Amino acid sequence: MPGAHRRPRLLPEPTIARLPIYQRIAEELVRRGADTVSSDDLGRLAGVSAATVRRDLSSIGPFGTRGSGYDTVHLSRRTAELLGGDSTFPTVIAGIGNLAKALINSPLFGERTAKIVALYDVDADIVGTFVGGLEVRRLADEDGTHFVDPPAIGILTCPASAAQDVADGFCDMGIRALMTFSPRVLEVPPEVTVRYVDVSIELQILTYHLEHGRGPLNGGLLHNLGVSPVRVGSRP
Repeated sequence: MPGAHRRPRLLPEPTIARLPIYQRIAEELVRRGADTVSSDDLGRLAGVSAATVRRDLSSIGPFGTRGSGYDTVHLSRRTAELLGGDSTFPTVIAGIGNLAKALINSPLFGERTAKIVALYDVDADIVGTFVGGLEVRRLADEDGTHFVDPPAIGILTCPASAAQDVADGFCDMGIRALMTFSPRVLEVPPEVTVRYVDVSIELQILTYHLEHGRGPLNGGLLHNLGVSPVRVGSRP
């Protein structure tokens, strides 16, 4: 369609990881009534350099005019579009312990791009119970016939000893995007994307910054959005 944005191909992983940060900042700036934001301020809030901001945003389309800053509404809308937009992807979770229950009961799902459609566990005391309105089932018993739309995302909150078996089961279901909280490297087909979420690593990064006398790169994000005034209007 003429004039429509084209999805960029093969964005670098660091750029993809920063897009949600830019999107959250832009959303907050819109909420606070800021029409534009400079690359300097956006970088300061995101914890990266202004040059990194300009490079990231130039790779996904025109956003600002030199001297005017980035339009916050357009920035929020465009980054949200790249990160899934209005699409909702059916999501399944395996390992229904405290972490999974916290995720299920959080506003994370159903708000943006993921909707939980199935829960799995192997514990006899958990299988057959209901969490968040869904019955916990055994992944080994799954045949996929009850899904209106096949699951697209699989989340692993199971013990490391079970992670590979769960990943295999998810891949057998046709799932091609996995997020795992289990501290184990997974072997998956090349077409499957895996994101590792390791709290211990994040804590090590935090302690590194504490030891070396500076805050983490993104440490100023919420502080600045919640407290500090945001300057607008300088060059993009």
